[in-house]
Amino acid sequence: MAKKARTKKGVIADLLYKARVRAKESEGAFICDLTTADITEVWDSQDGKCYCCGIELDLEGEAHAEGIINELRATVDKVIPANGYTKTNIRLIHQSCNRFKGQMDYNIVYALARSIVKTFEQRNPETKVELDEALKSPDGIHKFMFPHFYFKMSHPVFPPPPPKVQPESDPPPSVDPLQA
Repeated sequence: MAKKARTKKGVIADLLYKARVRAKESEGAFICDLTTADITEVWDSQDGKCYCCGIELDLEGEAHAEGIINELRATVDKVIPANGYTKTNIRLIHQSCNRFKGQMDYNIVYALARSIVKTFEQRNPETKVELDEALKSPDGIHKFMFPHFYFKMSHPVFPPPPPKVQPESDPPPSVDPLQA
């Protein structure tokens, strides 16, 4: 049976449910006074894009669909974690951005991300060219960030370790298979 495509309305209902569950599991540490209208308003104000990185939020897939984490799925992020899930304290961000952000303030995330990009581009100039090309198309960045969903890259993002060097020894005697 084909999997039913998820709708924005369904994703928003799911986000609200999960926020309420997390607030309840926190034993009163977090409040959740959100409604579907609140989350819809935030979604629309962000044009359906991740607040953290600006890439479109994915409507498809669950957190662990078929054993693969959908890194681009929408999650509710608390701007100030201690203030709970309130309309003025949430942003919608990708699963991967939420995990990266953790408990950090957005200013710290921004500074850290800039430093990571600068260092990565210096160490991997060939990948910078691929990323620049990927950013030109809507699906390009998804394909670049998550190649296991789309294709295998022509070279690894991080260079492989150098090959192990075999110790020098006498070469094995050559054997002619016809005379053996």
